[in-house]
Amino acid sequence: MMGEIQRQALGPVNVAALLRLRASRLTTGNKTFMIFEGRAWTFRQTYAMARRYGQLFADRSKGGQLKVGIYQDNTPDYVFAVLGAAYSGTVVFGLNTGFRGATLRGVVEESGIELILAAANTLAEVEAAGLSGVEILVDPELPVARGRANLRPDSRAPYLVIFTSGTTGLP
Repeated sequence: MMGEIQRQALGPVNVAALLRLRASRLTTGNKTFMIFEGRAWTFRQTYAMARRYGQLFADRSKGGQLKVGIYQDNTPDYVFAVLGAAYSGTVVFGLNTGFRGATLRGVVEESGIELILAAANTLAEVEAAGLSGVEILVDPELPVARGRANLRPDSRAPYLVIFTSGTTGLP
């Protein structure tokens, strides 16, 4: 259980705060956070990448909560982007890569997505959906995080919405 002093030092406790705490500790910062296809990332490395995605999102936010769709396979960048959303106050929509054409367009329009992170292998489907007013990035060049003063998420705001095809149909 986290003590009151720790809660006060962290500020609002959310995923971003917990990752920051683990990354900053000598005992956990260099421990493995995740392993993907034989490559490992520590808490500290993951936090650094999350901050860079958070900065990317903060730089594109127009004052409100930016809505970002991720249309790519489950990769470390997917994880970093989701954690970056928690860090920047962005809401990320995990889009099922089985959504195509009008279905993908409808989900993007309904959710108000302003930016889509695609991968080289999913870009053609995103372009074929005929989206208008949506920025599309593939392997974006990530900015250096410039501190956390401009990245102050509301700990009660959603940061991840997952759209699956499921058995109940579209969302």
